[in-house]
Amino acid sequence: MIKLAQNPSPVEIMSLYVAFLRAIYQIFQDAHWKSKGPEFYSKHLLFQRLYEQTQETVDDAAEKTIGVFGELKDYHDVIKDVCDKFEPENHDGDFVMACLKAEEMFLAFSQQIYNSLKEMDAMTLGLDDFIMSVASKHEVHVYLLKQSLSQ
Repeated sequence: MIKLAQNPSPVEIMSLYVAFLRAIYQIFQDAHWKSKGPEFYSKHLLFQRLYEQTQETVDDAAEKTIGVFGELKDYHDVIKDVCDKFEPENHDGDFVMACLKAEEMFLAFSQQIYNSLKEMDAMTLGLDDFIMSVASKHEVHVYLLKQSLSQ
């Protein structure tokens, strides 16, 4: 899905990370607005919890990127591509499944960018801690979405 360019800079890597987080935020918020059916209210609240947590994380990631690397690149095309890929229609109309797949891909991408920054010797202690804490939050999101699917 999101592939790092050959020899990307740390700014490019972190800018893609921020873009992916922004896309996940948008996916959750759309699911929150468009929830319907017999379990409407519980899903409505679940998606609200997820988008609110992700919104805060997006802002922190952008600030961390600028603070550590001095700038943030704009990747609106990546945001659109991620949002398009995880439209519920691409997942049998299931908002929970679309969100779960987006989260799983984000966690895989997080591991990829973490490894890349370490290899480049561009990882700071704070950035290491930040990426790991975000991954931890999103692992909880995966758990919550899986629980919602099993109901």
